[in-house]
Amino acid sequence: MNWDKGIEVRRLDNPAKVGSTTGQQRERSSGLYIQIKWHQDGSTDYVAEDQVERVDDSNLTDPYDAINAQKIGRSSDFRRNLTQIHLAGRLANLVYSMGITQTDFTRISTSH
Repeated sequence: MNWDKGIEVRRLDNPAKVGSTTGQQRERSSGLYIQIKWHQDGSTDYVAEDQVERVDDSNLTDPYDAINAQKIGRSSDFRRNLTQIHLAGRLANLVYSMGITQTDFTRISTSH
């Protein structure tokens, strides 16, 4: 496979770890290793070619497709994303979901 500089890849064992190829490669007895610069922390390391895959955003635009393809990362990544979704929503939804208002909607009278 061609691993030119700038190709976005992700680790197979941790789909949340995404980086770009640097164009550097090393051939070892166990196979080809490609150098990747990770987006999260800017570090670089060599990873076996069979441990990464190209990022193809076109098939992961729908969150359900990402879940079905098992491309959501680890459970901690999933929890972090759910927390971000809750915090980015309406404040009222966040307050009610936390249960801090102790509002009992079953006792609200509908008669005037």
